[in-house]
Amino acid sequence: MLRRSWLSLFLVLMSAPVGAQEASAPNVDPPSASVPLAGQPAPNAADWQDVIAAQIQAFRDHDAPKALSFAGAAFHQSYADPQAFFDAIMRSGYAPIMQSASQSFGRYQMLDAEHVVQEVKLTGTDQTVYEAVYQMAKEAGGWRVYGVELAKTQAGLENKIRDLEREKALLAERKVEPVKEEPKTAAKKPTTTPAKSTTSKKSTTKKKK
Repeated sequence: MLRRSWLSLFLVLMSAPVGAQEASAPNVDPPSASVPLAGQPAPNAADWQDVIAAQIQAFRDHDAPKALSFAGAAFHQSYADPQAFFDAIMRSGYAPIMQSASQSFGRYQMLDAEHVVQEVKLTGTDQTVYEAVYQMAKEAGGWRVYGVELAKTQAGLENKIRDLEREKALLAERKVEPVKEEPKTAAKKPTTTPAKSTTSKKSTTKKKK
């Protein structure tokens, strides 16, 4: 998979002022299939997945206050204005989340009882596929988003290449081949054979004698 790593939302928004340039972040290994922690009840994935889905929808709707409401407490401390939070997310390379048409949940990994990472597949209106890894933390008010890493998948690139090849084939079908004309040959002029003069032959014979 060809990956483009983004800083987690927490690193982008908390370590730099709004409008600062993005820096590259180390790749985060995708979560493995979750196994309940020793001595802990099996987690209910729907608890944090509902929060992720609700924030994604808020971004699609450009509902800044609602999108911020699902972010962790640290974001609320830094962004009193929800619109400033929304704009910062847009400038940080997360537009594919807002432009997505659908999402589906993959594997998740419990780090401890109050922290989990969750895979989310996002599909755009042009069928480009992105994979996101959400970092979630459990606060007093429930699960909240603390970070996201976004990457374009190989499947998304293959879909784009397939679309380009399809367009190329359609253009080739519409192209009209020029009709090949046979090379024109110059019209041959009728040749006339001059009549043979019998008198000239006789005169020539006489001279030879």
